[in-house]
Amino acid sequence: MDNRKIKFEKIKNARELGGLPAADGKCIKHDLLIRCGHIGKATENDIRLLQNKYHLRNIVDLRIDAEINADPDVNVPDAEYENLSVLDSSIFGIARDRYSLESWLELFRNEPGNPEKVFGEMYHRILFSDHVVPFVKRFFDILLENKNGAVLWHCSAGKDRAGVMTVLVLSALGVPENEIVADYLLTGETSRKDIRHMKLLLPFKFKDKNIRKCVYVLLDVRERYIRDILAEVKRDYGDMEQFLNKRFGITKDQIVQLRKKYLE
Repeated sequence: MDNRKIKFEKIKNARELGGLPAADGKCIKHDLLIRCGHIGKATENDIRLLQNKYHLRNIVDLRIDAEINADPDVNVPDAEYENLSVLDSSIFGIARDRYSLESWLELFRNEPGNPEKVFGEMYHRILFSDHVVPFVKRFFDILLENKNGAVLWHCSAGKDRAGVMTVLVLSALGVPENEIVADYLLTGETSRKDIRHMKLLLPFKFKDKNIRKCVYVLLDVRERYIRDILAEVKRDYGDMEQFLNKRFGITKDQIVQLRKKYLE
């Protein structure tokens, strides 16, 4: 992990995908594919690193309007910015202008089941709702069109929405399932200090034990979320390549192009 973790000053949960084993005995090229948390607080040094080491060309922001308005991305010279809001928050009764920790907690209060069920459903919705189809198509177009530099995608924490998009990218590149799951779980390692700090503050911020449990679920990285959606893909489509083709129109030729571009 150390050789993939990117040590930014103010960008959280950042790592590149280079070095992961992929199709045909190849590996993902270094310095081209970056996943992370939001980049609104990136420092000048962070921006220079993105420019000089990674030659960043595309920023894909997976957040919704309210998140972006509250904390817009910094400008990185020579990098094109695009917003692809893969989460249709209205599905969960969360207004686009009211996306916050408090809105999620209200949802959990009203859910008769448990918070893990709600959160697992969110992963399902990110991948299987009709809302996401044009955004995934566009995301892959960006990957295919990219030239001479890196593509960076992020949500707020770089865990859930960025995690699901990374599952699609790694699957298209032929990365084994266990490696895909392991990359997702690395968020727990890269964000360990931040998660521990927030958990320590929870008893002071929320007196209700049930609410604290909900926040624990929001913060945690749980393997079952990724395993469940991968199992659903296998059950309904056979494999990820068939899923990418039938759901999003990603052709076999495009998969070949992606592998040619990003593998070595």
